[in-house]
Amino acid sequence: MILSKRYVIADGGRFTFDNFPEVTAEVHDIKRSLMHKPPYHKCEMVITFLRDHRLKMRWIELNPDVAAILTAGELVSGNIEALFEACRINKLFRIEYEGYIKQILQDIN
Repeated sequence: MILSKRYVIADGGRFTFDNFPEVTAEVHDIKRSLMHKPPYHKCEMVITFLRDHRLKMRWIELNPDVAAILTAGELVSGNIEALFEACRINKLFRIEYEGYIKQILQDIN
Protein backbone atom coordinates (compact mmCIF):
# COMPACT_ATOMS: atom_id res chain seq x y z
CA MET A 1 0.00 0.00 0.00
CA ILE A 2 1.35 3.40 -0.98
CA LEU A 3 0.48 6.22 1.37
CA SER A 4 -0.04 9.71 0.04
CA LYS A 5 0.68 12.95 1.80
CA ARG A 6 -2.00 15.18 3.21
CA TYR A 7 -1.87 18.62 1.67
CA VAL A 8 -3.11 21.93 3.04
CA ILE A 9 -3.52 24.75 0.54
CA ALA A 10 -4.02 28.31 1.79
CA ASP A 11 -6.86 30.34 0.29
CA GLY A 12 -4.46 32.58 -1.63
CA GLY A 13 -1.87 29.90 -2.37
CA ARG A 14 -0.50 29.40 -5.86
CA PHE A 15 0.61 26.15 -7.46
CA THR A 16 4.37 25.64 -7.82
CA PHE A 17 5.42 22.23 -9.08
CA ASP A 18 8.67 22.33 -7.12
CA ASN A 19 6.63 21.99 -3.93
CA PHE A 20 5.04 18.71 -5.04
CA PRO A 21 7.67 16.24 -6.34
CA GLU A 22 5.51 13.20 -5.46
CA VAL A 23 2.68 14.56 -7.60
CA THR A 24 5.06 15.18 -10.50
CA ALA A 25 6.37 11.62 -10.27
CA GLU A 26 2.85 10.17 -10.29
CA VAL A 27 1.82 12.25 -13.33
CA HIS A 28 4.89 11.05 -15.25
CA ASP A 29 4.10 7.42 -14.31
CA ILE A 30 0.53 7.83 -15.58
CA LYS A 31 1.85 9.39 -18.77
CA ARG A 32 4.04 6.32 -19.35
CA SER A 33 1.10 3.99 -18.65
CA LEU A 34 -1.11 5.72 -21.22
CA MET A 35 1.50 6.54 -23.86
CA HIS A 36 0.37 3.97 -26.42
CA LYS A 37 -3.37 4.23 -25.85
CA PRO A 38 -5.78 5.96 -28.25
CA PRO A 39 -5.63 9.78 -28.06
CA TYR A 40 -9.32 10.64 -27.77
CA HIS A 41 -9.89 12.91 -24.73
CA LYS A 42 -7.03 11.24 -22.89
CA CYS A 43 -5.82 14.30 -21.00
CA GLU A 44 -9.34 15.39 -20.02
CA MET A 45 -10.12 11.87 -18.86
CA VAL A 46 -7.08 11.72 -16.59
CA ILE A 47 -7.69 15.08 -14.97
CA THR A 48 -11.44 14.65 -14.54
CA PHE A 49 -11.13 11.14 -13.15
CA LEU A 50 -8.37 12.00 -10.67
CA ARG A 51 -10.11 15.23 -9.61
CA ASP A 52 -13.75 14.07 -9.47
CA HIS A 53 -13.70 10.27 -9.94
CA ARG A 54 -16.01 10.69 -12.93
CA LEU A 55 -15.82 10.20 -16.67
CA LYS A 56 -18.22 11.37 -19.36
CA MET A 57 -19.99 8.52 -21.14
CA ARG A 58 -18.91 9.94 -24.50
CA TRP A 59 -15.26 9.74 -23.45
CA ILE A 60 -15.69 6.15 -22.30
CA GLU A 61 -17.30 5.25 -25.63
CA LEU A 62 -14.50 6.93 -27.60
CA ASN A 63 -11.63 5.66 -25.46
CA PRO A 64 -12.57 2.54 -23.50
CA ASP A 65 -8.90 1.50 -23.08
CA VAL A 66 -8.03 4.64 -21.11
CA ALA A 67 -11.29 4.45 -19.15
CA ALA A 68 -10.47 0.87 -18.16
CA ILE A 69 -6.98 1.79 -16.97
CA LEU A 70 -8.22 4.78 -14.96
CA THR A 71 -11.03 2.88 -13.27
CA ALA A 72 -9.10 -0.33 -12.57
CA GLY A 73 -7.40 1.20 -9.54
CA GLU A 74 -3.95 0.10 -10.65
CA LEU A 75 -2.44 3.54 -11.25
CA VAL A 76 -0.59 5.18 -8.38
CA SER A 77 -2.33 8.53 -7.99
CA GLY A 78 -2.83 9.12 -4.27
CA ASN A 79 -0.79 12.31 -4.15
CA ILE A 80 -2.44 13.74 -7.27
CA GLU A 81 -5.88 13.06 -5.83
CA ALA A 82 -4.96 14.38 -2.37
CA LEU A 83 -3.74 17.64 -3.87
CA PHE A 84 -6.95 17.96 -5.91
CA GLU A 85 -8.94 17.50 -2.71
CA ALA A 86 -6.86 20.08 -0.87
CA CYS A 87 -7.34 22.76 -3.52
CA ARG A 88 -11.09 22.41 -4.08
CA ILE A 89 -11.82 25.86 -2.63
CA ASN A 90 -8.79 27.58 -4.20
CA LYS A 91 -9.84 27.95 -7.84
CA LEU A 92 -6.64 29.69 -9.00
CA PHE A 93 -4.44 26.97 -7.49
CA ARG A 94 -6.62 24.28 -9.08
CA ILE A 95 -6.48 25.91 -12.52
CA GLU A 96 -2.68 26.22 -12.32
CA TYR A 97 -2.40 22.64 -11.06
CA GLU A 98 -4.58 21.29 -13.88
CA GLY A 99 -2.54 23.32 -16.37
CA TYR A 100 0.65 21.73 -15.07
CA ILE A 101 -0.81 18.23 -15.43
CA LYS A 102 -1.96 19.07 -18.98
CA GLN A 103 1.52 20.34 -19.78
CA ILE A 104 3.06 17.02 -18.78
CA LEU A 105 0.38 14.92 -20.47
CA GLN A 106 0.00 17.01 -23.62
CA ASP A 107 2.02 14.75 -25.88
CA ILE A 108 -0.04 11.68 -25.02
CA ASN A 109 -3.12 13.16 -26.73
